[in-house]
Amino acid sequence: MLEGAPRACRQATPSPPRPVGAYSPYLGNLTLLRELNLSRNNLSGRFPPLNRLHTLEVIDLAENSLRGTIPGTLANCSNLRRLNLTGNLLAGEVPRELGLLANLEELVLKDNNLRGAIPTTISNITGLKLIVLSYNQLRGSIPNELGTKLPGLSGLYLTYNHLRGHVPPSLFNRSSLHALTAYGNRLAGVLPQNIGNALPNLEELLFGGNMFGGHIPASLGNASKLTWIDFMTTVSLVQLANGLES
Repeated sequence: MLEGAPRACRQATPSPPRPVGAYSPYLGNLTLLRELNLSRNNLSGRFPPLNRLHTLEVIDLAENSLRGTIPGTLANCSNLRRLNLTGNLLAGEVPRELGLLANLEELVLKDNNLRGAIPTTISNITGLKLIVLSYNQLRGSIPNELGTKLPGLSGLYLTYNHLRGHVPPSLFNRSSLHALTAYGNRLAGVLPQNIGNALPNLEELLFGGNMFGGHIPASLGNASKLTWIDFMTTVSLVQLANGLES
């Protein structure tokens, strides 16, 4: 489960002293570095220049105070498998250039101030398994390509943005999905009647706080791995019960 409270709602807990201040300007000289994990510190400033670190496989800078934009030059880190920038103060758009990261498996940009649309280019990363864009200010629609071009997509987290329109039918047929969450957007439409059969691995389905209509499909009763479902403020619990019992 990857959803949780945004940074503004988290309570501080006692922890050991951590590094404070900006990143070293020499960080970009570590050209043989394979994993960079400086998460959960008090580091600030703009995104460090990492475009020369071609051997990097992991960048984890979560829970800091990075400002500015995510540089498109990250595409130069061609071996990158995991990018986690959760819980910073990053703004601007999700760079289209990230779609050039052919080896990326996890893209986690949750809890920032990112704006604009979800770039369709990320669907070019055919090995992508996890996309976490929750708690931002993203607008527009959910790209249909996320369902048609990412055969191994396991988790798509879009909670609390400003997304509109319908959820692409292709996502409701992406059988690899374990989690599909888009709570607190402006999405509409009706859930497909066969959703429970088409998504046999589904564990989390969070669509509350949107404008969906109709009833919860009875086929969700066939989704035996489902552990968390939330349609609060979208449909009533009576509809939920009737839908699953009919």
